[in-house]
Amino acid sequence: MMVRNFLSMAAAQALGAAAAFVATAYLARTLETRLFGVMALAQTVAAYVALFSDMGVHIAGINRIAAGEDPRRVVSAVLGLRLFLAAAVFAFAALLLAVLGKPWAWTWPMLVFMLSIFPQALFLDWAFRGMQRMGSTGFAVLLKSAVFVAAVFLFVRGPSDLEEAAWAWTASSAVMTGVLLLIFAKGRGAVLPRPSAREWKALLSAGIPLGLSFILLQLYLNLNVLLIGVLRGAAAEEEMAFYSAAFRIVLFFLFIASSFGFALHPVLAADRAGTSRGALDVGRLVSRGLRFCLYLSVPAAVGGTLLSREIITFVYGSGYAPAADVFRIVVWQVPLVFAGVSFSQVLLASGGGRRVLAAVSAGLALNAALAAVLVPRAGVVGAAASALAGECVIQSVMIACAWKAARPAGYLRSLAACGLASGAMAAAALLSGGHVIARIALCAAVYAAVLAVLELLLFPRFGRRAGPA
Repeated sequence: MMVRNFLSMAAAQALGAAAAFVATAYLARTLETRLFGVMALAQTVAAYVALFSDMGVHIAGINRIAAGEDPRRVVSAVLGLRLFLAAAVFAFAALLLAVLGKPWAWTWPMLVFMLSIFPQALFLDWAFRGMQRMGSTGFAVLLKSAVFVAAVFLFVRGPSDLEEAAWAWTASSAVMTGVLLLIFAKGRGAVLPRPSAREWKALLSAGIPLGLSFILLQLYLNLNVLLIGVLRGAAAEEEMAFYSAAFRIVLFFLFIASSFGFALHPVLAADRAGTSRGALDVGRLVSRGLRFCLYLSVPAAVGGTLLSREIITFVYGSGYAPAADVFRIVVWQVPLVFAGVSFSQVLLASGGGRRVLAAVSAGLALNAALAAVLVPRAGVVGAAASALAGECVIQSVMIACAWKAARPAGYLRSLAACGLASGAMAAAALLSGGHVIARIALCAAVYAAVLAVLELLLFPRFGRRAGPA
């Protein structure tokens, strides 16, 4: 079940991320560089507003459904609370934008992007995760990306069409939400948002530590874009575009990590609640997940570092060449996040919200302190270095907090195999030439071949004991 859920979500997330990535590349090439930077800022603001309208309630909902509660009852309570929070947060954010007194051409796209929090408040991906039926969620996510790409190509035709891009984003969110509501109604019956002070209090009590963690994590992810905008003066808008362009490639891989986490979390939550089918060996499950994540993420970071300029210019054009310096640093967040995803899900499923909050707070504090010093002096490269340092702290703290409960085994041998195969891949990247796609294909083939040999010849017993999840 977990493998099927992961594969369905990973495929949908990968295809959806690829489609969204195509749209982003098109927008970067079509919009003025200044407006592309404004769009990155607008999406950042909208992401914060969405997090404040959830406050970790969806994780509490997943845990309750995984524990055997009636999904319709849980969904009804969660939707009511999330809609209430969305309305309150949107009103506050709109008032704040009015007080700032920015030009309407800047404020209006912000408002349109923020409207997407209302369909997101009704999005039932968390309920399907709790029921371990993620194929429907994957379909809805893929549909959102397809609608967004189609709308962008149809309506964003000139360098000033930022508003059209904003409406495309919000409309695609509404389509995604509507489809999943219909699927849930067909299988479980229609639900209406239901106010309930007692249930809202219980949901918020369980969700607030996680909600604060997600808000701080989003702040961590986007803080450097904001600091570039504040600290870099006349160069800020272009540098925000360069930083955002590099990090959006990294996000493609982080979507895969989140898919693995989506599949793992309800399995762990059901085991903790005693509702899983049969005994679950958590240590074995985490070990297999860690091994899979390392094998997938480390070569992406090595290859991204060595081919950074070719990848950036191929995707965005030669005008974005300065983003390569950012990409070769931030791409190392990929193996860090992949390494920590299994441990973070152990914490989320076992009520470790305060530990997650502590980890994210520590990483954010370090990132902010370093960025405040480095961004004025080193620009986007300083922002990238501070973000990587913060990620190291976040993942290290979460791994340390969950290590005893996770009980991983065999990780040193996995690292050794991964390191040797990545070294062979790096040699292929340095010695090869030609088009970047051909070089990436060659590197992937070399890595897979060397890793297969190492698995079969060097670690045969470990390979049989803890094969890929």
